[in-house]
Amino acid sequence: MIDEHKTEVETLRAQLMEWKQGVAPESAFWDRWMQQRGGEWPEDFQKRFDPNTALDPWVGAAARGLSKKEVSILDVGSGPVPSIGYKLDGIRLKIIAVDPLASIYNSLLARYGLRPPVAPTFAPAEELSSFFDLNSFDIVHCRNALDHSFDPVRGIREMLKVVHVGGVILLRHHRNEAEYESYSGFHHFNFDCRDGRFVIWNRSITVDLAGSLDGQVQISCETKEFVETVIGKIKDAPEPTQSHRNRMRQYLEAFVGAVSG
Repeated sequence: MIDEHKTEVETLRAQLMEWKQGVAPESAFWDRWMQQRGGEWPEDFQKRFDPNTALDPWVGAAARGLSKKEVSILDVGSGPVPSIGYKLDGIRLKIIAVDPLASIYNSLLARYGLRPPVAPTFAPAEELSSFFDLNSFDIVHCRNALDHSFDPVRGIREMLKVVHVGGVILLRHHRNEAEYESYSGFHHFNFDCRDGRFVIWNRSITVDLAGSLDGQVQISCETKEFVETVIGKIKDAPEPTQSHRNRMRQYLEAFVGAVSG
C-alpha cells in the first residue's frame, strides 16, 4: 500500500531542496540593485520608490474593468519593492506585496536606508490562503516570479482562493525562462502560450492550465515582450475536508527536511 503522506512529503521536500538553491543568487542580485540604485535600470529603481508612480497600464485596465471605486491588489513575488506602480486616477488602490524572501529584502532595504511605498511581507505563492482570507482581493498580480516558485500550479490555485469571484489573476513572465537560463537558480519552470493556451512546463512535466482548472476559470494568453496571461475566476473550487491542514503538515515536515538536507 502506498503511503500517500510520505510520497507527498518527499515530492515537496525535493521541490524545496531545488528551490532553495536560488535563494543566494536572488538575494545577491537585489543587494547589488539596491547598492547601485538600480544599476543598469536606474529609471525602474526611481519608479518603484516613487509613491506617485502610475499603475502599470495592463494592471490599470484590469482594475478599471471591475467598475469599482476601490480595488485591492495582491502583488505576489514582488521582490523588495513592487514594480506595478501605486496610483490610478479615479480609483483608490489597496496594494499588498508579498514575497517568500521578504525578511531578506527588508533587511537589505534597512541596510541601504531605503523605504518603499509598499514593503513586502512574507507569504509564498503556494500557501497564500494561509495568510489571507478567501475571496479577499480583486486582482492578484505576479510578474517574473511565479516561474521561480517551487510549485507554480499550486501557486495559481492558491491565487484563485484569495481572489474574488469575478476578479482576475494577471501573470506576466518571460517566455520559457528556465530553458533560457539552463534551469539555474530559481529558474525551474517555463511559461508559454501555445495556440492561445497557457502552458507550464519543464523537463519533467507539461500542464495545460485551462484543462487542470476546467470550469473554475476563463484563461487567455498572448506572447508580446512577455507571456501575458489573464485568468478570470468564475467560481470557487470545493475545498476537500482537511486538505489545508494536511497540506500544512506536509509543508512543515518537508521544510525541515529541505533545510537540514
